Amino acid sequence: AVVSTQSTGYYIVSRDVHDPIKPPSGKFPRGYNGPCGYVFFPALDGSVKLAYVVNVDLKLPLVPQKVINSNLVDVVHGFHIALRNRIDDHLEAKRRLSRGQHLG
Repeated sequence: AVVSTQSTGYYIVSRDVHDPIKPPSGKFPRGYNGPCGYVFFPALDGSVKLAYVVNVDLKLPLVPQKVINSNLVDVVHGFHIALRNRIDDHLEAKRRLSRGQHLG
């Protein structure tokens, strides 16, 4: 993964790699992650906006890519809801600690 800071925001990008230590196995299909990542950029209201770029080919010959893409939207959406909940929990815990409250 590469993290870059630009005047317009922050970028975290990655892509798949092929390593001889873990060669492909005929037992499992190997998907392909093209360049993908997150872009965080400041909004005018002081919040931070998040864009997620995903580029995945699961290489499942019996499942059309159109079906994978339509379901991937739900998976990515669910991931981001869980991420948002975790961030909210973390921020609430920090607020409680700063007020001297216990987290129990």
